Amino acid sequence: VVVVNLDSSPLEDRRIGLPSGGLWRLRFNSDASVYSSLFGDFDSFDLEAFEEGEDGLDWHANVSVAPYSVLIYSQDA
Repeated sequence: VVVVNLDSSPLEDRRIGLPSGGLWRLRFNSDASVYSSLFGDFDSFDLEAFEEGEDGLDWHANVSVAPYSVLIYSQDA
């Protein structure tokens, strides 16, 4: 799952739909300071999907993402 924020403000606790339940691990955060000391290192975390639909999908979680940033989530096989 890819989450993109193209706004100049952070999105905090935004509810998004997910295709399945369980743990979704944060694999990439483009705002992480590991990539540059100029980045904000905004707090984004793994997600736990809850059974209640959103965005046409059967599961949801709340996600927070920095301004102008991308998050990539996946589940373990």
